Amino acid sequence: MTERLEQRCCIKFCQKLGVTQVETFRKIQQAFGDDAMSITRIKEWCNRFQDGRTSVESEPRSISRNDEVIDQVWTLVMLDRRVTVRELADEVTRLLRDAVRRKRPDLWAAGTWQLHQSTRPFFASVQAF
Repeated sequence: MTERLEQRCCIKFCQKLGVTQVETFRKIQQAFGDDAMSITRIKEWCNRFQDGRTSVESEPRSISRNDEVIDQVWTLVMLDRRVTVRELADEVTRLLRDAVRRKRPDLWAAGTWQLHQSTRPFFASVQAF
C-alpha cells in the first residue's frame, strides 16, 4: 500500500471516530513526518468521507486537452525534425485558439478573450545557444 493510500485510510478512520480535521492533520503529521499530506489535502479527504465516500482510492484522471496538444506538437517534431521553435510556438498558439473556440464559443464570438504569451524570454534564451 502506498503512503498516500495509508494516509487516506488513517483519515477515514479518524473521520469515523469524529476526530476534527485539524487533529487528524496533527496525527498524520506525527505518524508520517515529512511525508505527510498537506492540511489542504487532508481536509479535502475528510470532507469526501464526511459526504459519504467509502473508497480511499483516488479517481482515475482523464486525459486533459494539454496532453492532446503535447501529442500534436510531438507528432510535428517527429514528422519534421528541422522544425523551428518559432514554428512550434505558432502551432501551439493555433491549437490553443482552436481550444478556446471549442470550449468557449461565447467568448470567441464576442472577441473578449485574449491569449497571453510570455515567449519573448524563452526565445531570447534559445537564441543565446
